[in-house]
Amino acid sequence: MGKAIFVLLISVLCSVIKASTEYHWTSAGITDITTISPPGDATLLGYTFNLISLIPSGYFTGLLSIVQIHLENNQIVQISDYAFQGVPGLQRLRLDNNSLTGISKYTFAGVLSLEYLYLDGNMIATIEIGSFHDQSDLFILSMPNNMVQTFPAGMFHATNHPTPPEFIMFNMHGNPIQCNSGMCWLKESPTWLITMAAPCAGPPPYTGTMWNVLTEEQLGCVNTTTVANPAPAETTATDIADATTDGMTTSVINDPTTDGTTDIGTNPTTSDLTTDSATLTSNPTTTASASLTTGPNIDPTSSVLVTDVADDSIQDSVCKFVMLKILS
Repeated sequence: MGKAIFVLLISVLCSVIKASTEYHWTSAGITDITTISPPGDATLLGYTFNLISLIPSGYFTGLLSIVQIHLENNQIVQISDYAFQGVPGLQRLRLDNNSLTGISKYTFAGVLSLEYLYLDGNMIATIEIGSFHDQSDLFILSMPNNMVQTFPAGMFHATNHPTPPEFIMFNMHGNPIQCNSGMCWLKESPTWLITMAAPCAGPPPYTGTMWNVLTEEQLGCVNTTTVANPAPAETTATDIADATTDGMTTSVINDPTTDGTTDIGTNPTTSDLTTDSATLTSNPTTTASASLTTGPNIDPTSSVLVTDVADDSIQDSVCKFVMLKILS
């Protein structure tokens, strides 16, 4: 628990001190996001606590300076395919506390630089295979308090993707998780994925049990036992003669590592990462906000604007380094 809190505090702190040109339309009664024209110099756009229900494709396209988009606490039920494509610098996206019911493989397609994605407190029940294939830089995926029963094995990394993610902290607490064979890929997860502990909603023998304490056998995983290599064929005098006719001796060595199994230990610190969704979703951008109540047709120049100068890339590298050191 202690390490997780430190990591999250550093994450929030780093996002606050980063240089930004911010525009906020908070509690402005906005129902149609297209009535707002985002300024081209913005690095952060905030549309929190409004009545937005749809994020259309193309709205954010061409905003080359955008690093963060805040859409939490709206009524979003639909995100059009490729809605965030064309924003090459987008690193942090908050969609928590909306009404999304599913994530498709096109929802975040083309968002190559995304590092922090918050989907807490929606009604997401389905996640398509390939939903996060483009996010090789993803660092935190926060999805507590949704309706997902099974997280698909292919949601993160495609086998033909050029590079796997470097490191992902995945929070799925508060979902009605079914602890069965569908969890096997998480139990045998690669070293770049740390999945926080979460209680099982079923089946009945394991209801309330943390999924990470269950064995592969209890989850019903197949091919969990190591199959011994078959004994090498008996070498005969004829074989020896055939193998040495060119004056060289051929030796056949049985490689014990060719059984195809990979032994990846469970990270003992994953249980320490069971922080609640409030900690994960604390608003990292409290440097500026505005409460605008003049209706949906708002002049962007009337919003709060904060400017500063800093090297974001260096700050990101330092912050990630510190967080990874804490977890190691």
